[in-house]
Amino acid sequence: MKRFHMRRHLAALAAACLLCAQAGAVSDGAEAAFQTETRTIAAAENGADPFLNYLEHLAGLDAELLSVRGGDALTGCNRVLYDYVAAEAEKLAAGGRDGGDPLSTTFTTTLTMETAAGEKAQDAVNRQLDLGTVVDALYADYPYTFFWHGLNYGGSGSVRSSSDGVLIVTYSLLIQAAAAYQGADEYHIRAGLTGLAETTVKNAKEIVTKNAWKSDYGKLAAYRDAVCGLVEYNETATDSSTPYGDPWQIIWVFDKDPATNVVCEGYAKAFKFLCDLSSFRDPNFGCLLISGYMQGATGAGSHMWNHVYLGGKTCLVDITNSDGNAVGAAGGLFLDAPLSSDYTTLKTGYRFRIVREGYQTAEIFYSPYTSNQAIFPEQYLTLDEEGYTPPEEIEDPESPVSIEVSGHVVFVTVADNQYGFQTVWAATYAEGGQLLGVYEMELYNGGLAYLGVDLTGAVQLQAFVLESGTLRPLYEAVSKSLAE
Repeated sequence: MKRFHMRRHLAALAAACLLCAQAGAVSDGAEAAFQTETRTIAAAENGADPFLNYLEHLAGLDAELLSVRGGDALTGCNRVLYDYVAAEAEKLAAGGRDGGDPLSTTFTTTLTMETAAGEKAQDAVNRQLDLGTVVDALYADYPYTFFWHGLNYGGSGSVRSSSDGVLIVTYSLLIQAAAAYQGADEYHIRAGLTGLAETTVKNAKEIVTKNAWKSDYGKLAAYRDAVCGLVEYNETATDSSTPYGDPWQIIWVFDKDPATNVVCEGYAKAFKFLCDLSSFRDPNFGCLLISGYMQGATGAGSHMWNHVYLGGKTCLVDITNSDGNAVGAAGGLFLDAPLSSDYTTLKTGYRFRIVREGYQTAEIFYSPYTSNQAIFPEQYLTLDEEGYTPPEEIEDPESPVSIEVSGHVVFVTVADNQYGFQTVWAATYAEGGQLLGVYEMELYNGGLAYLGVDLTGAVQLQAFVLESGTLRPLYEAVSKSLAE
């Protein structure tokens, strides 16, 4: 049996560990139709709301919902490895993988590769398997799932058979856990991390739900403000003695603990995670994590930021440098235009000029690592010369959704409905929270939906406004007591 071994460090995260330069500011001067479909769901035995559980299952809210994935650029054995590890890592983050080693960060699967006449197995593997690009894509696409990862990873494998120009390889990807998350050894996470992950998701969903009614731009601006309001830049983590871990991840963003703060990776990953959990009106919307080098103003070094594709334009979003008293706190690094079209290409990098009253004019230069080109399409990497111009925002209503009952007819109204044709689901509950029935109706442009509902034995009614097709919530659920 022939064996081979591969190992490397993350190029984009080595040495400097993405200490993430933060550039500081320098002081200076419808009429409704309805349908009668009824769906009944058995009451949950564990006390949880069965309708909410059902909606979350339908909406896929327990996993990231990605519109642009680095993994889409992978083919062959690289895509097979990517898909397998992504699925297994999701189980790991949720509490444990299947089998006898549930906390292991070693991922083993079977890969099929081609081999040329006379070509050694090791050479065939090296030619076709690009482990670095696979890992880069995994980390870029699933920052939540891999919140526990450290700086090192490696691969090893064995050829099970070789015939007719085909290699069958048993391959293992080993990902080191960050010191704070290590269990039995560096390739196992410790038990009990599920609570951290669940808290992260819960708190992030609260932000998404609160802002679900807003325009695409409104969501992004709200997410920027939410992340900046939850954390400050972690100056102490830039000390080379600080081990790679929480300051680089999203756990410390969404834990609601003012004592835990992050560097640029945490900012960028948190912003992307909120975007991934959201529904956008632009069907081509995408949010990427970009790694590279930044210099200018008072900061320079390895950095991570976001590229957002919105309205047919790719724009830079640097949440780190939009926080606190950083150079972009008053704007300039959030969906804005670069200084010159000469700097919009990935190969050259791009420069931004920040003009802020009372401060010196600052120029910030971003140079993405070339590794980004291997996992993202060019359209998401080349910045638009003009930036994004947001539409006029509607005012935030205190309660955009209202519910009324007349006899056995339920009326649901959405103030200033901007989403067009959507779906309303109404759920009736008996005493003790038992789910009695679920009813679906269409919400039309006028913001009104109504339907005859069986209220026999019901003491409470809830209405959920969902995006048609994906069934993701657009607004917070509203409740009405029927016991009066």
